[in-house]
Amino acid sequence: MGSEADSSVGEGTAFHYQTSLTLQISEVKDAILSLGSYEPIQQKELLSGSHVDFGRKSVEQHLEAVFLAREAAGEPIARNAPFLVVSVRNVLANIRCGAWVRGRTTEFITVSEESGVQPARPYHVLGWRANAFEMREIDVTKEALDEYAWAFSGVPVLWDDLIFERIVTEAADHSHVFELPRGNHQNATDETRTRWRKLHDIFCGSPEQVSIGGFRRACEGGRWVETGMSLFA
Repeated sequence: MGSEADSSVGEGTAFHYQTSLTLQISEVKDAILSLGSYEPIQQKELLSGSHVDFGRKSVEQHLEAVFLAREAAGEPIARNAPFLVVSVRNVLANIRCGAWVRGRTTEFITVSEESGVQPARPYHVLGWRANAFEMREIDVTKEALDEYAWAFSGVPVLWDDLIFERIVTEAADHSHVFELPRGNHQNATDETRTRWRKLHDIFCGSPEQVSIGGFRRACEGGRWVETGMSLFA
């Protein structure tokens, strides 16, 4: 594992400090997915700004749960061993962000609002299979999931050279895509919250609605967050 860090001080009387850290991991011996809950739980309420606490754990609580589970299975992990902890905080918080852990979940679990709904399209998952990471687009059937020790789904940023099309139709929090402040954001208004809710209704709708065309029809005036340019010119 290697690391590097840089710092700089800006001009004038104002003090400016900037750092960057790069980690290069040459070998991963094991990878473990720890969930706050192993059954469906309520999604985050994004419009109100008050998030759900049930089913959420701190890093320390996740690590302790991993240690205890491995000890119970007769495969203890040395507590002084090096660990890299990576958060997947959207899992079981947003729609389309579900998870599977062999021996812990009975199926691919999602937030309760999505649970029991037959998915009309595949999920984009990262999983641990044959002692290696694998990223695929799959239908989350039991047969497909049995190949993995664990897998979780998320929002693809770049997939098959498609950027906007995948993000728009997979991101449950539309404020990550459009300039639509919501919840307790200082720039949120009734209008931006209404636009956000309209997008979310489409997102939870039929496969015909959850498409670039469906969002284009609903998002006249929507603006791309990063560039400020209209996404649907």
